[in-house]
Amino acid sequence: MEKNTDFEVEVRARKAKNSTDDSAQSLYLAVKNIPLLLPEEEVELGKKIQAGLAAVKEKKRRAHRAGRKSAAMEETIAAGAAAKSKLVRHNIRLVFQIAGRYNRGSGHLKMGDYVHEGVIGLHKAADKFDWQRGYRFSTYASWWIRSAINRALADTSRTVRLPVHIFDRLMRLLRAKKLLTQNLGRNPLPEEIAKATGIGLKKVRQLLELPQDSASLDELTETHEKLESEEAVTGGIDKDDKVAMLAHIMEKTYLSDRDKDIINLRFADDKLTLAKIGKKYGISRERIRQLQKETLKRLRATALRLGYSRGDLL
Repeated sequence: MEKNTDFEVEVRARKAKNSTDDSAQSLYLAVKNIPLLLPEEEVELGKKIQAGLAAVKEKKRRAHRAGRKSAAMEETIAAGAAAKSKLVRHNIRLVFQIAGRYNRGSGHLKMGDYVHEGVIGLHKAADKFDWQRGYRFSTYASWWIRSAINRALADTSRTVRLPVHIFDRLMRLLRAKKLLTQNLGRNPLPEEIAKATGIGLKKVRQLLELPQDSASLDELTETHEKLESEEAVTGGIDKDDKVAMLAHIMEKTYLSDRDKDIINLRFADDKLTLAKIGKKYGISRERIRQLQKETLKRLRATALRLGYSRGDLL
C-alpha cells in the first residue's frame, strides 16, 4: 500500500499555499521517494481514468432518467478515481520542478503558491490525459501545470485581471518590444511589433493601450524570458513526444494532402526550404510561405481546442 494518498497530497499543497515555504518543503519530502511510473503503467491508469469519467457521465444521465444504479458502474468510477490518485501522486515532483523555475525567476508568489497552483494543473492534466496520443503523461501535464501557474500570476500581478490567453499574448508583445527597443535604439512602432510577434496590428494597439504596472510587467517579462531560456537549454519537450503531438493535431485538423506535406517537409529533421517545396508543387516560394502560415494557424487553433498550450509545438 502506498503511503501518501491523493487527499494527503492535496492537504499538504493547501498548507504550503496558506503557510510558508517550509510547508512546501514538507510536501516535497512526503513525495520525493515516490517512484516514476513506467509508460505501460501510465497507459493502464489513463484507460481507467477515462473509463471512470465516462461512467460518471452515464451515472448522471441515468439519474435524470430515474435509471437504476449499477454495481459495475460504481466499481468503474471508483477504479477511475484511484487511478487518477495514483497518476497524480507519482508525478507530483514534476510540480516542484516547474514551480522551482518560477520561484527562482519571480518574487510575485511564494514557492507554496506555485506548488498549490501546480497541483491544481496536475489534477486537470490527469482528467484530460489521453493515453492514445502515444507520449508520456509528464509531457502533457507540464503544460497544465505551467498554465495553472501562469493563471495565478495573471491574477496577482495586475490590479485588473486579464484572461490567461490575453496575459500570454501581452507577455509575448512585451518581450518583442524589449528586444526591438534594444536592436533599434528606440521604441518600436506598433507595426514593427505586429510583424515581429505575428499579432494583428489592431490587437497590438489594444494591448499597448492596457493600463500597465511597468515594474511588475518588466519583472514578469524577465521571468518568462528566463523560463524559455531554461526550456531551450534542457531540451524542452522530448522529440518523439513532439512528433506524436503534431501527428495527433494534424489528424484532428481538416487539411489537404498538400498542406500536410508542406508541414511535414518544413518541420522534419531534414526540412526543405520554401523554394524547394515550391518547385515540387510548381508554385512560388511566397505561395508556399502563405500556405504554411495558414496551415499553422489552423493547427494552433486545433491544439488549443484539444488542450495543448499555445506555442509549445511549432
